[in-house]
Amino acid sequence: MKKLLLGLIIIVSAVLLKQGMIFNSSEPDFQYPSNDVLDEAMALVNALCRERSNGYTDSIDYYHCMDTADAFEDLCKQRILSQIPENLTSVSAVNENKRRMQKCVVPSS
Repeated sequence: MKKLLLGLIIIVSAVLLKQGMIFNSSEPDFQYPSNDVLDEAMALVNALCRERSNGYTDSIDYYHCMDTADAFEDLCKQRILSQIPENLTSVSAVNENKRRMQKCVVPSS
């Protein structure tokens, strides 16, 4: 009985190992492309600018904020992408880089 149980454990372990389900630590479980993170940050800039203009989307402050964000987007994205890995592997890194992008495109936000 012990030999049968040991044999089953070895077979199951071999199958799981072959399928990469165990002992596969070469890639982290969480991976998020850096470029997507910065794109998501830009998608939230509209709400950030609306907040800065006290909820008015037809104010000069709102349009100035959106124009500034649009003008700085490529420069900020290029700079941040050069400083971070291609894939972010933690939620905190994702959130931190979203904030970095927003602060870069909308200064003093």
